[in-house]
Amino acid sequence: MSEELDLSIDNYISDEFSICREERQYALYLSNVLRYYGKNPNKKNNNSGPYNRVDNEKIKNIFIACGFNEKELENIVIENVFYEATFMRDFFERNRRHYLAVKDGKKPEDEYSKIRFAHKDYMVATKNSFNYNLLNFCNKIIYGRLLKDENITIAERNYGGKDNFIDELKYEELKLEDLNKEKDDGKWNKFKILVRAMMNAKPDLAVIYYNDNEKSHRKLLFIECKYCSGESKTKNVLIRQRAVQGYIAEFLCEFSGYMNGVQVSRLMHNNEQKENEGKYLSKMIKFVADDAKEDEGQISIKDLIGIEEGIFNK
Repeated sequence: MSEELDLSIDNYISDEFSICREERQYALYLSNVLRYYGKNPNKKNNNSGPYNRVDNEKIKNIFIACGFNEKELENIVIENVFYEATFMRDFFERNRRHYLAVKDGKKPEDEYSKIRFAHKDYMVATKNSFNYNLLNFCNKIIYGRLLKDENITIAERNYGGKDNFIDELKYEELKLEDLNKEKDDGKWNKFKILVRAMMNAKPDLAVIYYNDNEKSHRKLLFIECKYCSGESKTKNVLIRQRAVQGYIAEFLCEFSGYMNGVQVSRLMHNNEQKENEGKYLSKMIKFVADDAKEDEGQISIKDLIGIEEGIFNK
């Protein structure tokens, strides 16, 4: 056996013969590359220096594989990259802790506490509820209508949990009356699955970027990375992983306002229009051990490893 193929920790991450088969490891490396090379902290408004460090073909090819075209790479700025972004659960929990603390007469800073609330206490007014926004959005997607804007309380429990099912009686109070007759046509099941899938899904990378001095026009790009596996589908419903993430982007940026004006990237526009999909899909990246094809969203792990290593050797 050649030295580069030895079963040794020294070859766990090395080149195209790396032992590691976990796509998350390479997704982390991609995150580091996008963050470092996507922004030039030495750029000043009064000089002609580049906005980023994309200065050779291998680095450029990685950015192109992520969807950016060569022309816009001249001015693209990667503001941040979040690894395995659990946006839905995190925004939900911060919102819940804040309003449950306020309801109990606690100070705002108590939202950071480790206080655990009993399920019977998980009731929040709809105007302050993350779940109301989520149910309203999914109602729009599945039923094509918005909920009645009633000033009632709603259970602020995490619907991503296995046993934290949607309270059907409470939901009926929110629904339009004529939706009751539609409950047995399969839409109710799709509705529940979509709600749970959105709470559990997390893109491998969430990229916030903008073009040179247009920081007020920030964009959100979700990237789903694959190496030795394919795209998964939600159980019992033909809805792709990338489609669920597309719904999350739409919910956060265009429906709820939690992203503070950040817009969904054009790179996520869904041109396939398959059943059970919305207007956005996360961008798919495929890590490969051989030569990459940049126009197919492929990234060579050998190139990625070398470029990422160079960040820490500077």
